[in-house]
Amino acid sequence: MEDQNLKLKNHILQYGSILGGIYVVFGLMLYSRDMHCSQDIEITIISLVIMASIIVIAQFIYKKENSGFISLSRALKLGVGIGLISAIIYSLYFVVLATVLDPDTIAKSNEVTIEKMSESRYVTDEMLEKIEDDMDNMTPPKAIFNETSGILIFSIIISFLISLISGLFLRHNRSE
Repeated sequence: MEDQNLKLKNHILQYGSILGGIYVVFGLMLYSRDMHCSQDIEITIISLVIMASIIVIAQFIYKKENSGFISLSRALKLGVGIGLISAIIYSLYFVVLATVLDPDTIAKSNEVTIEKMSESRYVTDEMLEKIEDDMDNMTPPKAIFNETSGILIFSIIISFLISLISGLFLRHNRSE
């Protein structure tokens, strides 16, 4: 049993690092094109497709190396672990981005957020004003902490959902 846990840990670290590296390269690409503060749905969809692909590939490979068996719980552990490792790597990149590469990242993101919210018919002027004030009064370290926390939480939730769906299709338990 210990050997299987070690095997799972190695897969999590390997594929989590691969996904984190892909996200960093993708983030650098967006930064080089000055799109790192954009909130386009296409960028989100691409990120989700990349995450889903890596998680499903890791689950397939784990199943193949495990004599064709993978339980739903192992599929979930594998996917969420990969999501967590990649989120930690990307969060570190984001800290470097927001403090070294482009210290105006937070301000630019706030501008884009306010612009998008002002286009919504559900956000009143009073709400918009309050949100702007809150964003203006937030210190950069707190904003970076909030962003990295959001990255971690979002990644764990999304990787859980992806792992659950793919795990339900891939699972094949050993006969007891």
